[in-house]
Amino acid sequence: MADRTVLARNFPQAWVSAAALPLLAQRLQSLLQRIGPLQGLPKIYPAACGGYEGVATFADADHMATAVDTLHGTDLRSPQEKKAAGFQPPKENERFCLRLAEANEIEAAEKAAPIVAAAPSSASSPVPAAAAAAAASPSGASPLATRISASPTAAAAAAPSVADVSSTPGCFPPVTVVAPQRSRPLPTGIVISPFPSTWTEGDVQTLTKTYGQVVKVKMHTLPSGVKGAYVNFASEANAKSAWQGLHGLHLLGSNLRCKQQEQLEAQRPTERFVLYIDELIPAPPHTPSIEPRLDDREVFIHEMPKGVRKEEAARTFLATFGDVEQVWFVKDSSNKTTSRAYVRFRHHWQALSAVRGSEATLKVTWSASERVRQGVRGAYGIDIVKRLVGENQKKLEEVVKSVDVASISLTGFGGSSSSTAGKPPKNSCETNHVHFVLQCDNAAQADRIKAIFTAEMAKAAETYNKDVKGSLVLGGFPKSWNEKGLKFVFAPFGGLSSLIFDEDRLCPQPRRLAYVKARNQESMLKAASSLHHTKVGDGDIVEQCVVDCMRYRVSGWTDGSLRIGFFVDELVMKKRPFDLEPGPEDRELFVRNLPMEDSEPQILEYFQGFGEVEDLNLIKSVFTEELTLQGYVRFKRHADAVRCIESLTPEDPEDIDPTDLVGAWSESERILQRKENCYKYNLITEIVQMDGSGLEKIKKEAKLEKLWLMSESLQQKDLDAPPLTGRQVQFVGKATQEGQIKVLKELLEKRLEETHKKISNRLSQRKRKAAQEAAAKRGTPLKSAKATQPLQTPSAPPPTARTSTNGLHAPAAAVPPAVAANGSNGRSNSHIAHTTSSPAAAPVAPAAPAPPGAWMGAPSLPGGSWPVPGAAWNSWQAAAARPYVPPMGMPPVVAAPAPPPGVWDPAARQAAQLASAGGGSGGQASVFEMSSTPAATTGVHGDRGRSRSRRRRRTDEEKRNRSGSRRRRK
Repeated sequence: MADRTVLARNFPQAWVSAAALPLLAQRLQSLLQRIGPLQGLPKIYPAACGGYEGVATFADADHMATAVDTLHGTDLRSPQEKKAAGFQPPKENERFCLRLAEANEIEAAEKAAPIVAAAPSSASSPVPAAAAAAAASPSGASPLATRISASPTAAAAAAPSVADVSSTPGCFPPVTVVAPQRSRPLPTGIVISPFPSTWTEGDVQTLTKTYGQVVKVKMHTLPSGVKGAYVNFASEANAKSAWQGLHGLHLLGSNLRCKQQEQLEAQRPTERFVLYIDELIPAPPHTPSIEPRLDDREVFIHEMPKGVRKEEAARTFLATFGDVEQVWFVKDSSNKTTSRAYVRFRHHWQALSAVRGSEATLKVTWSASERVRQGVRGAYGIDIVKRLVGENQKKLEEVVKSVDVASISLTGFGGSSSSTAGKPPKNSCETNHVHFVLQCDNAAQADRIKAIFTAEMAKAAETYNKDVKGSLVLGGFPKSWNEKGLKFVFAPFGGLSSLIFDEDRLCPQPRRLAYVKARNQESMLKAASSLHHTKVGDGDIVEQCVVDCMRYRVSGWTDGSLRIGFFVDELVMKKRPFDLEPGPEDRELFVRNLPMEDSEPQILEYFQGFGEVEDLNLIKSVFTEELTLQGYVRFKRHADAVRCIESLTPEDPEDIDPTDLVGAWSESERILQRKENCYKYNLITEIVQMDGSGLEKIKKEAKLEKLWLMSESLQQKDLDAPPLTGRQVQFVGKATQEGQIKVLKELLEKRLEETHKKISNRLSQRKRKAAQEAAAKRGTPLKSAKATQPLQTPSAPPPTARTSTNGLHAPAAAVPPAVAANGSNGRSNSHIAHTTSSPAAAPVAPAAPAPPGAWMGAPSLPGGSWPVPGAAWNSWQAAAARPYVPPMGMPPVVAAPAPPPGVWDPAARQAAQLASAGGGSGGQASVFEMSSTPAATTGVHGDRGRSRSRRRRRTDEEKRNRSGSRRRRK
């Protein structure tokens, strides 16, 4: 019967679907009976390497041989499967396989539980099939795994086999590949079958002794009940002669079959080696750059100091970084503690501080074991386990064969281990961390395997940086989609530059993913907005479905949440009072349009040209971790920041190019100054509110899981908050959709607009209150000042006060005119009343000299009156008497004349000023006010921090006054 039994595998997907699987035996029977009759119904059972296998027995050997020659390698896929595959030729594992069954395969089929009506949810996938078989086993392991443990000889006699042990949802199953036991041909022995059931060893010896001396005969009964015999001759020539004479001989209704015996080699002694996945990662500073997930809490220490090789000592040593939850020391093959250890902290920021803050004392890296257990949700974004063991564990089989080791197991996914030297403790390092268990002849083989898997881990890191980071993640598409179909979908967006497939195997139903990159960033953004939650496919080349398409989240959590955030200066602030002068403690600037072709040291060198820089923070993208065009620069001195912002502010606003490097005073710095800022206003209290209701309201409206207001100087109460990306004020949220970024930004900008509006109103109130208090001190009510009779505007243009190189203003060249008390600044002359002089009027005092240039452009006092002579007037005289040297390129300035003697009456002095100015109309009036600070009375300008653009606007107004442009417009 053994010479008539065939083994069938690689069935089409339509045959092994959940609905069609119970009828698989009938389908196989119908196919084989086209060649010849069968003995009974074929038996279907789960294959050890995944999928399903079938065993069928033909009525005679000739029909069996014809069936193998005819059906083996044929393409039995349905038209739908061929269309889904793009009508590509079938792969090797898609071609129908039919061959003569071996004795051990027939025995395994007899012991295996047949598939009758129960079927896994997705029979086309080999992993669920093996899992279903494992679930059916009482011990929780697949039938092959049970045989490996119970009978090493039987396992060695089989081909290279793989056991996938089912595990709890959310964990990968351990994988074990066992090499077959070595065997060699026995030159003096042959196997003969089939014999009649009544034959004995004597009958066989009588038949075979004619070909030479027979040493031994042993009857062998096949699982089907047919008898065979092992015959050993005295010499190789006798065995060869018997094989030639008996093979194909017709005996009592059946043809005899002969084959050479194989002798199993003695089992070789092996050693057990444990290779942890983190031992495959280079130690710092050669560790690949892989950004951690925001809930990663485990690190791997490559070299622990000698004095802390015990758990309690390690806890004390690592307590400086944070709360240590667990410490596992790695043990070698002789079960001795090594200097390597895994450490799990209570919070992510504590593990981050251990990685960043221990470069000088320890070599600490993020735990690769933790990342591997997370699958595609981990920091790598890809399934590392699948890349290590290969599709259907083919890569692991190749390693076993090439290195010639007894077995390799990949385990340690939590709760299971493939240790052959007894089960490890429940909380041991082997149980909780991914590692390989190697059964090798010597340590040299273990080193070769380590080199192979180290290269695979390096390839995984390269794949992340090249194909995953900065890509689009496409999900929700069916299994029929292939590379050709995805290129068809992305053709309207300029095509693809890279594409890799993967699968999330940790969810209840495995979900296929594709990481794609378009040819440029603009096309990627367009594709993400157009394809997300959209039905795509034409139904012919690409099966229609609704897909998810989002940018890959470099900074996020393992549950799929995305870290989104904005620095406060990245937001649009429409109502911010930009005309307010900076405070003396303002030293930080927010700059845009930074040259990204320059490196960070080059950008730092540029800003150091203005003065010493305390901090430079270049903002990175939350999706790619690449530098954007924005950043913060903080100087050590306020004067250096003033020089920098004046350099970044163009003289003419119309000359601003959208790509020019520009800067503004940091709003983040003013927020952190609380009430000590130039606003004299606590913005944090206004935005967050005392009870936190302001931030909570924004979080609910944006539908975020969490929202934090963070900075280096703000104490963060939530210990699970993500780490800072800079010392400045930033809003950070935990979102589930990329569309929440826009919503959060709009809400924050609206909140800032309301806050800045309140600030502007308070500043206006303070100005009015200060004016009222100043008027009350002079004894002139503020309202009566508006009723003061307006004065005639002189025709001569007012002189310009020029600023010297030392920051002081030169005295005016001529006496500036007074204007109406309503502060119109000469914008309209229709309301100005001309004054008349009466012959009987009192004598008019001589014209008073103009005040110093420090008063030019200052807001007017009520009534526009000059101050009473006194100490301040004496300082004006001294300023007017000093010689003034104009800067290079500026016209000379005539000093103001000394005040003539006379009666110093304010009203008479106003009339004298008009008379000395020459009268007339059409010029623009200027308003003067005595400064309340002593510095103003000595000629020091009160607003030295005025930006270039404001000084430029003032100069343009003075030019228009000189040219009489206002008269021409009228």
